[in-house]
Amino acid sequence: MTKVKDIMHAGATCGGQGQSLVWAARLMRDLDVGALPICGDDDRLHGIITDRDIVLRCVAEANDPAGITAEDLAQASRMCRRPRRH
Repeated sequence: MTKVKDIMHAGATCGGQGQSLVWAARLMRDLDVGALPICGDDDRLHGIITDRDIVLRCVAEANDPAGITAEDLAQASRMCRRPRRH
């Protein structure tokens, strides 16, 4: 079985769990990416956020992206995920 570490390139950037969505959006802009893994203080993956998550789950709901952390949104993404249709 192929593992993520086998296909992931070295030097991938991970956003910090306590960083704001403004910070995450700027990092995505600077890296020219649409998704950002979110890692905790333990350097383990806690989730992933996308530019679409920021727009639909924060900005479109009239929330302040400076007041929401990357981990808040990453956890919300896991909890709000729709079940797959088979």
